[in-house]
Amino acid sequence: MGNNDPTRLCQYERKEMMNFVNILIIRVELQKIALIALFFLAAHLGFSQTKDSDILFEKARAEGENKNFAKAAAYCEQALKLAPLDMDVKEYLGKCQMELGRLDEARVTLLEVLKKSPKRVEARHYLMNIEFQTERYSSAVCYANELLEITPYAKTLWMKKIQLYSLMNNRVEAQRAALRLYHVFPEDEEVRLLYNNVLKEEAQAAAKRMDHLQAIEQYELALKATSNDGELYLSLINAYNRVGNFDKALEVANKGLYYLPSNKAIFDKKIGVLEQKQDYPKAIEAVQYRLKMNPTQEYATLLNYLLSESARYNRNSDPYELYGQLYARNPSNMEAYTYLLNTALARGYFGAAQDLISTGLKNSPNSKELLSKQLYLYEMQQNKDGEKAMIYKLNELFPNDLEVKEKFSKIQYAQAKEDLTNQQYRSALPVFLSLRNHPEYGVSSTNALYSIYMAQNKFDKALEISDELIAKNPENHKYMLQRMDVFSKSGDLDSAYEQCLNYQKIYPDATEYSAYEEELSIDYIKQLREIENFEKITQVTNRLLFNDPKNKLAYLYGIGARLEMKEFIDAINVAEIAMLYFPNDKDFKLRLASIYIDAKQVDEALVLLEELHADYPYNTLFRDAYIEALYMKGKELQLIDKQTEAIAVYREILRTQPKDTLAPIKIANILIDEDQLSEAMQVIDTGLFYHPEHNELNFKKGVIYEKMQDFENALIYYKKYKPPYYKFEEHKDLLDYIESRSYKNQINVAYLRVTTDSIPLQTSVATFEYMREWKSTSIAVRYNYAARVNGIGSQIEFDWYRDMKDSASWFANVGFANQFFPEFKIGVSRFQPLKKDYTLELGAKYLRFQPSRNLWMAAIGLEKTFNRTWLNLKTTIITDQENLYNSIFGQARFYMKNERNYLLTQASLGTIPEVANLDLQLNTFLSYVNTMVGAGYFHYFNYSSSLGVMGNWYTFRISPNRLENLYNFFIVVRHRF
Repeated sequence: MGNNDPTRLCQYERKEMMNFVNILIIRVELQKIALIALFFLAAHLGFSQTKDSDILFEKARAEGENKNFAKAAAYCEQALKLAPLDMDVKEYLGKCQMELGRLDEARVTLLEVLKKSPKRVEARHYLMNIEFQTERYSSAVCYANELLEITPYAKTLWMKKIQLYSLMNNRVEAQRAALRLYHVFPEDEEVRLLYNNVLKEEAQAAAKRMDHLQAIEQYELALKATSNDGELYLSLINAYNRVGNFDKALEVANKGLYYLPSNKAIFDKKIGVLEQKQDYPKAIEAVQYRLKMNPTQEYATLLNYLLSESARYNRNSDPYELYGQLYARNPSNMEAYTYLLNTALARGYFGAAQDLISTGLKNSPNSKELLSKQLYLYEMQQNKDGEKAMIYKLNELFPNDLEVKEKFSKIQYAQAKEDLTNQQYRSALPVFLSLRNHPEYGVSSTNALYSIYMAQNKFDKALEISDELIAKNPENHKYMLQRMDVFSKSGDLDSAYEQCLNYQKIYPDATEYSAYEEELSIDYIKQLREIENFEKITQVTNRLLFNDPKNKLAYLYGIGARLEMKEFIDAINVAEIAMLYFPNDKDFKLRLASIYIDAKQVDEALVLLEELHADYPYNTLFRDAYIEALYMKGKELQLIDKQTEAIAVYREILRTQPKDTLAPIKIANILIDEDQLSEAMQVIDTGLFYHPEHNELNFKKGVIYEKMQDFENALIYYKKYKPPYYKFEEHKDLLDYIESRSYKNQINVAYLRVTTDSIPLQTSVATFEYMREWKSTSIAVRYNYAARVNGIGSQIEFDWYRDMKDSASWFANVGFANQFFPEFKIGVSRFQPLKKDYTLELGAKYLRFQPSRNLWMAAIGLEKTFNRTWLNLKTTIITDQENLYNSIFGQARFYMKNERNYLLTQASLGTIPEVANLDLQLNTFLSYVNTMVGAGYFHYFNYSSSLGVMGNWYTFRISPNRLENLYNFFIVVRHRF
């Protein structure tokens, strides 16, 4: 309804015709007021307790953050007295007790929390720490296992569990847990160190009980996890020495020096092993190299010692020494050269061998034999750069040599693999193409080509490679999966999915395809969503759920597709099946509630949302969803005209969210429609308590004041309202209207000109009127003036109007005159509101004319408003105790676009002329059958001032052959102040 609603204006105009103000009187029973007050008091007390407990909890947390756990525990205990079922508070109390060292109390408190709320994670963490502090390691392990069921990849939990097993001396479980953790986090340095320490402890324990083989096994496992632990290499070397396996001990020492070249202890161990093997040349060479890199007295002394021991051992019996002496005397002796070179290579005298090879290559730089020996020497020294350069040179000089060619292919393949790892596809691609048919590297090269083409998004070439691999290996499922990957990565998920299903039919026992299907299906569903193929999504998700009824993503996508297709019943069925597998999953509950809402099953949604809100009272997502569903339920109830039930729903919103602003407005709207204005005001005032500057709440309070006819206060609150720009003019108009209604006084000045076919009957009437209004009552004093050739007629009238609004309105009129007008008149009317905006009028009037003629009048009328049109139909009966007269009168008002100015039309038929404000004519023309038509226009300059003009045309049948016409012209000016 607009600010200038026609119904409101019609009532206002009708009242102006009768010179009254329609003022609403609301009667409220004291018992109802008391009950409502008690209800709000109880609600306020409950809310206050909840609010106080929340405040205490926040204080406890603040103290806890400052490490003041004694105060925090005290606050928690106070909060639990107000809200004993608040498990958040109780859980935090357990933490405070734990921090204060009250471990037994903390254990009892936290166990009570888990009994009430078994899914809490923090409580289990606290209990695990308590059991650890009290050395109840078995119980602590149990809590750790429960937490790992919730978060199976929590690294800190696994480390805690391993620590507990170690404290329990359960090395088997500690090692098993450490191995599992290492497999999950193989790159994590902390995990690697923990795993290494567990293995070392087990190895040390085995060594103490003289189980050297077990110790070696544990040390070897530890070395697989780490390569930079010098202590580990030393322990493993000692273990191999104890069992007499010097070759293995030397191998471990060499490996240790490869990763830790500066580790002196490992180097010393290596020299010791070589000495035990009596391999003095290698020991001497190693010390000489170390002395060259780091000339110290210690290494010099060690070298002298080794030379002395080697001399004692060989005592000039070694042919190598003899040939060395021979070669020194005659460098051209090829027999001595060849023996020395071969022996130096065989014994690992790499320095001597390099000198011999360098000498030989000076004389014969392209010698295949010497170049091959140089290659061998590089290989033994693990000189990768030298090895690579030598192979390239050999391949250049001897391209047809099969051995050289094979080594060249090997080094090419290794370099190409490295380039592939570094994404250097341009250099790797030609190598893999050349090795595509190699007997050893062909398959892996072809696989590498597939990887390169996929990385370069050359899907057609990748598909060719995939088909080639499948043709060569028809039973290798890996290549079939690669083929599906080509389709998947190229965006052709349709083909990938159909092939996956086809391969599953062909190979029903191959588990690879079912696993691939699950991964592929999710990407396929996402693509189907983009093209809105929701029917296909339902088929894919149905298959996923058939294979795995606990696939959450399948449920979510399947439900979403059905919702997009508006298949709410199917969506509900799928969601309810999901709830069977995940009965406590809050996300599924929320999803099912959302579907119920989409399906207009708000009651079912409310059951779930109320349960979620009860279980998670501080979760804003669940609370907002619950409130949204309550709004929908309230709207639904309003549509079927169950306003009381709707109010109860909106009050539940306020109980859940006391600071909500829309619910008070909706409650107030219903109460306003039912004329329960005091209750509506209480609701709005409560909302304004939380939001004193809220725009809509202030406006609604103004509406209530307007309905109460308290226009002064209505104006105050309407002025607080800040309308949107497109309603600015409308709101300004409303303020003007309310301000005018706050005025108590009104003056009307009118002039009536009457002309007829008969000159003697022409006359004029002037009227001056003053009105005064109160809340539900108004009075008016009116003076009518008429002049004729035979004198002046004056009439004074008094009007009284009382508007009962919810029952009936009353109007009374008394008038006195000297001539022309009735000598005395008195009348009363009752206006009874009916349903559907109808109003029934019942009226009676008595008039006394000079000389001594009395008339009695009775009238019944009916009013109705249709949008901007107001209609009135009335019938009147008059008697002078001898004759009976009657008429039927109809009137219509058509309001203009601004809903203030209106056009008036009217007509009547009967023996009573309907001549407003012209009672002096009533006695003259009574008993003649007459008709009347008339029209007028009333224009409001503003809500305080208006001008109206109207003209009526009466036709009286004086005799069968004579008609008399009467013309009225009426003008009135009105002003409120």
